[in-house]
Amino acid sequence: MKIVYCISDHSRAGGTERTLSIQANHFAEHGHDVHIVTTEIPQREKPAFEFSDKINFHNLNICYEAVNNSMSPVKIWNRIRKGKEHKRKLNELLHVLRPDFTISLFDHELSFLHSLKDGSLKILQYHFSRYSRAIELKYNGAPTYQKWFALTKEWRKQSFINHYDAFVVLTKEDAKDWKNIRNLHVITNAISFIPEKSSTCLNKQVISVGRLTVQKGYDMLLEAWNKVVQKHPDWQLAIYGQGEDYGKLQSIIQQYAIGDSVHIFPPTRDIADKYLNASIYVMSSRYEGFPMVLPEAMACGLPCISFAAPCGPSEIISQGEDGFITPVGDIQALSEKLSLLMGDEPLRCRMGEKARSNIMRYSVEQVMGQWENLFNKLLNSKS
Repeated sequence: MKIVYCISDHSRAGGTERTLSIQANHFAEHGHDVHIVTTEIPQREKPAFEFSDKINFHNLNICYEAVNNSMSPVKIWNRIRKGKEHKRKLNELLHVLRPDFTISLFDHELSFLHSLKDGSLKILQYHFSRYSRAIELKYNGAPTYQKWFALTKEWRKQSFINHYDAFVVLTKEDAKDWKNIRNLHVITNAISFIPEKSSTCLNKQVISVGRLTVQKGYDMLLEAWNKVVQKHPDWQLAIYGQGEDYGKLQSIIQQYAIGDSVHIFPPTRDIADKYLNASIYVMSSRYEGFPMVLPEAMACGLPCISFAAPCGPSEIISQGEDGFITPVGDIQALSEKLSLLMGDEPLRCRMGEKARSNIMRYSVEQVMGQWENLFNKLLNSKS
């Protein structure tokens, strides 16, 4: 099969880019002809995630980022112009490649990809939850006109979904929110690694990984940690990430005077080693799509504590068996579950063992088998 993926920039260090690398690498290494089409100048000279040498890359050099999310008449006009250029270039490329499947990761091309007559089946992948954008705008402090503009863009994007041959979301929880959508499918993300070793859960360290943004709720995690560290002063919290909230979070750390026990590190390619050196994973997100950090941490044998963010955590963590779920924003409950695991070594170790065994349902073999089944189903319906 020939498969084309469309994404703005494959080089970034996000969950969507990580998932793309897993899917594309799997298909390329199993003999399929895989192409990745991008529109932006790469953010990184070397991609954050490894991509197989067997994958072909095509940069259309559209550069939407220069005009995104602006109400300036000039930029709106340039955005329309870039959209037309994008459609023309992608149409020409697909007619040359003649793929069996063209997959949009819910990016700029989704408004027109379905209309291109290159003969390929068109699939949309959505890596957030149905209402994630609305939740984000609630907290980001943007002016009302920017919120209106952003939500209008989201509504417009969603109006095209039924024109596609398949629409793939990440969780059953999210699927319930997509009413009146035909050809809706649920396929989770796959674990990017399963280490041979497992955490001993004996080191007195809690870990969290993610962008330093309002979405990840680190402000709430630091408030919870301020409560916990008073009972467990010998424990450390390690946060791995970067983003616009770095300064705000450092101010909170200073306000609570918890700098001796909280450390923020930049992202690392060796995150598996960091999981293995920790004993608990904590996630304080306000919303998610399918947080890859949870199954990754569980694959390393860590019990996990998370808010019941829409969507994903409640389907990944088995309550009371391999971790704990608490209501979104309930800082007291989050701190209590942290304190429970930090103070109970046998419970921590039992949950860590369960986490590692339970999470194998998200192995690459299991998840990519679901993608192959979907491809075969679509090809059969086409014929």
